[in-house]
Amino acid sequence: HKVGREELLEHMANFHRDQPGVTFENASGIDVHHGQHRFVWRMRNADGDVILEATNFGQVDDAGRITKMADFFGPPPPLD
Repeated sequence: HKVGREELLEHMANFHRDQPGVTFENASGIDVHHGQHRFVWRMRNADGDVILEATNFGQVDDAGRITKMADFFGPPPPLD
């Protein structure tokens, strides 16, 4: 499992190479609380259609470096 800024940049570059025209945008502000964060983002295809929306949760250390990230894709499940 790779970690670090260079590996993240490499992953992002490979994704954009494999998915030409796909863009990402923030769909909310960033909520920060005690080193935890959350925000919503969208992925659009080359035509501008939303093809995925997700909520990102993560942690940062005291230096502001990302230590954990998790994305939940699509809307939350309905109440049963």
